[in-house]
Amino acid sequence: MDMARIPTVNLNLPKGMRKRKQRSGKTYYYLETGTDKRKEISLGDDYYEAIKKYADAKQTNTENVAVLTLKDALTAYFKSRKYLDLAERTRDDYKACEPKILEFFNDPPAVLETIEASHIQEFMEWRGAESKRRANYEHSVISIAWNYARRKGLTNKPNPCEGVPKFELKARDVYVDDDVYLAVYEMACDPVRDAMDIAYLSGQRPADVFKMDETAIKDGFLNIVQNKTKAKLRLRVEADLKIVIDRILERKRKNPVYSLALICDEKGKRITQDAIAQRFRKIRKKVITKYPKMATVLRNFQFRDLRAKSATDIFEKEDIKRAQALLGHTDPETTEIYVRSVSGQQVSPTLPSTKIRSAIISRAS
Repeated sequence: MDMARIPTVNLNLPKGMRKRKQRSGKTYYYLETGTDKRKEISLGDDYYEAIKKYADAKQTNTENVAVLTLKDALTAYFKSRKYLDLAERTRDDYKACEPKILEFFNDPPAVLETIEASHIQEFMEWRGAESKRRANYEHSVISIAWNYARRKGLTNKPNPCEGVPKFELKARDVYVDDDVYLAVYEMACDPVRDAMDIAYLSGQRPADVFKMDETAIKDGFLNIVQNKTKAKLRLRVEADLKIVIDRILERKRKNPVYSLALICDEKGKRITQDAIAQRFRKIRKKVITKYPKMATVLRNFQFRDLRAKSATDIFEKEDIKRAQALLGHTDPETTEIYVRSVSGQQVSPTLPSTKIRSAIISRAS
């Protein structure tokens, strides 16, 4: 008499569902029909869609046929068009959150239906002990993946991240003064100098700086579509910005490789934001050795601070509207908050009464 074999693998697959890895490396899922010929119905190569098709075939709900974990939800989201349509930098940032999330929630694997708000709170306390900022970011990624899983019908359980507060963090308030800027600039290589010049003169976020191409320069304007907000800017290529771009183009013509990217390495190839960041950190260490009295401010100087320097310098020399336009903010109040966080709000001294003013003047004469 034949006895059914007790499964020891693929325990997240419901009864009658099988998976097979093909020579191509892809895994496909099948539903046994129960006929004598062991006929199977193909459910495709996507696990989550296969579970839904299985549930439809069995006329039941997905939570009744599969043990879906938080890892499953993350995997589903990272394969989704919603994720793939994000900017490359955002995708990389989201994916970088996965290891720590799984370190906490995948040993053993945490089933979606068992995760409560209290578990998210425990994660925040555990992760926050190392980095509150990263804990907040990973909280967001868990929430995004969970909401995606709900929309796809992988779970009906409410998002446990709701009601679990993130850490309150102080806004970054670093202003890079000219001496600090020039100390780094003095020892920087050409690609880093190019990147610093373009970032400061354009006032754009690093991600937008490193995607700039020659093809975006038309009729005397550098056309920019910001990754984060999708705001469109037409930046006049004039004055110092024109000097910098002309200098870059002239040097690029001498390189063995010609790339359309504005920021290139010494061979003429497009250089990434991460590559410049690595060079920037090495240069900063050398500058600290040369100028030990500036060590504290130099350690606080990050490439992204050039956007704040640009906005602050424009605000102090001109007005908030000019700074707002360059940064691409829709609301001037956003620019004011941004600028004041790094340089402080501009205020006037007390206007004294006539008697007190007379006393002050008499002491000065």
